[in-house]
Amino acid sequence: MQKPRSERSAGNNLETSPVRVAIALVLGLMLGGAFIAIDYAIRLYLGLGASHFAEWGLSKSIGVWCWASIVWFVCLSIFGGIAWNEMHRQYRRSWVDAATAGLIIPFVLLLLLNTCFLTGQSLVQLSSYSGGAWQWKDGELTPEGWQRALVISSYFALQGCIVSLAAWSIAYRRSRSP
Repeated sequence: MQKPRSERSAGNNLETSPVRVAIALVLGLMLGGAFIAIDYAIRLYLGLGASHFAEWGLSKSIGVWCWASIVWFVCLSIFGGIAWNEMHRQYRRSWVDAATAGLIIPFVLLLLLNTCFLTGQSLVQLSSYSGGAWQWKDGELTPEGWQRALVISSYFALQGCIVSLAAWSIAYRRSRSP
């Protein structure tokens, strides 16, 4: 007899193992690092041109991938691990739950970091000019800075969604028991 639809859609019939979780973590850090490295390589290529990029840009991009993978590992282990553990205990194991967590966690974390915890006030008097506009002016986040913080947070939220879906597809399998 099949379980009611509400139980099936809630992820009650999905299971995982420590090995699958470890493989999913490794896949997540590699994929997350690759997103950052590819973005960096494209920007470097467009800024330098093909000849200079071939000389030293590719090796710098590989270095960026290594560092970005370490950052993704730390974030996935800490923030993703806490969220995954709680969601797994509550039988929130569907791909929708994974995608939602992948969207929300990076968005909130980066928005908090980029806006000094939503205060828009820096602890030091700093100014930052980037992209043709002041992002920070005398220790205060400008409207352009708030907009950029939202764009950066959204960009990483999309990456987090893709990484979480890839990790979910590795970590979970249908239960074999009826």
